[in-house]
Amino acid sequence: MDTDVANAFRHVHQLSELGASALQLQTSWRETTLLLFQRYARLGSLAKPGKEPFAIRQAQELLLTRLTNTNRDEDLPQPTR
Repeated sequence: MDTDVANAFRHVHQLSELGASALQLQTSWRETTLLLFQRYARLGSLAKPGKEPFAIRQAQELLLTRLTNTNRDEDLPQPTR
């Protein structure tokens, strides 16, 4: 058993039980997750470069579609009464 990782998760739990702030909980959770990944993650090989222009083009098209697709008030759902 990895006592450092176990203690880190225990600390996250204790903070949540004590009513710590969201910032404290998120920071503790992030640090615990980072420790876990640093110890046990097995990363595959990196993808070969070359697909970036395609991904950028797709993202640009998506953004342009959403920006030019303006909604009219009539198109929005009406509140129920």
